[in-house]
Amino acid sequence: GTLDASAPQGGDGGFIETSGAKVNIASNAHITTAASNGKTGTWLVDPQDFTIASSGGDMTGLALSAQLDTTNVTLQSSSGATAGSGDLNVNDSVSWSANNTLTLQAERNVNINANITATGDTAGLTLTPAGAGTYNLNNGAQITLSGATPSLNIAGTTYTVINDVNALQAMKSNLAGKYALGSNIDASATSTWNSGAGFVPIGNRTTIFSGELDGFNHTITGLSINRPTTDYVGLIGYI
Repeated sequence: GTLDASAPQGGDGGFIETSGAKVNIASNAHITTAASNGKTGTWLVDPQDFTIASSGGDMTGLALSAQLDTTNVTLQSSSGATAGSGDLNVNDSVSWSANNTLTLQAERNVNINANITATGDTAGLTLTPAGAGTYNLNNGAQITLSGATPSLNIAGTTYTVINDVNALQAMKSNLAGKYALGSNIDASATSTWNSGAGFVPIGNRTTIFSGELDGFNHTITGLSINRPTTDYVGLIGYI
C-alpha cells in the first residue's frame, strides 16, 4: 500500500517510521514525503536486521530505488545487537536520480555487496556502522555519487566527493582532508598541464598527505606526471 506524508500544497514533507522486530517491504509499496515547495521528509525503517536483495531479503533494490525518488530513506538496525547480527546488507543494486539521501545505520556492520548509484546533483549517502563495526565494499561493488555537489558521510565524518580531475588536483589544498571518488576519473588532460610536467603529486616529504582517499572501486586513468628531477612522484607523493 501507500504511506504518504508528502506536502503537495506547500511546506516540508513529514516523517514516517516503520518499526518491528522484522520489517518486510513489498515491491509495490509506495512511500512518499515529497515536498514540491519545501524540504523532502524522511522514511525510517528500524528493524533488528535488514537485507536488500533481489529475492529472500526484506526489500528489493528496485523497491528501495523507487522510494528514494520520493523520500529520504534511513535503514537502521537499531536492535540488531541483541536479536541478530546487527548488520545492514546491500545485496541488490540500488539507484536513484532524485536529490534524496540514503542512510544506512547499523548496529554492527554495513555490508555493500552490490552497486549503489545516485545521480542527483545533491543526492547523498550516509554510512554509519557501529563504533566497533565497519563498512565493507565487497564483490567489486561500486558506490557512485556522480552529481554536481553530492554529499557523503562515513561514520560521522564528511567526505569531499571527487568526480573530475580538477577536483582530484585540488586535494593538494587540504592535505588532511577526507575524499572519495564518486565516479571513474579521466585524467588524460593532465598531459598538457604545467608545461608538460603534468599533475602535481598530492603531498611531499615536507608536507605529507595525512588525509584519506576512498576509491569506492572506481578508477583514475590517463594520469600524466613528467617530473624526472623530482622525488616522491605519484598520484600521492608522500603519505
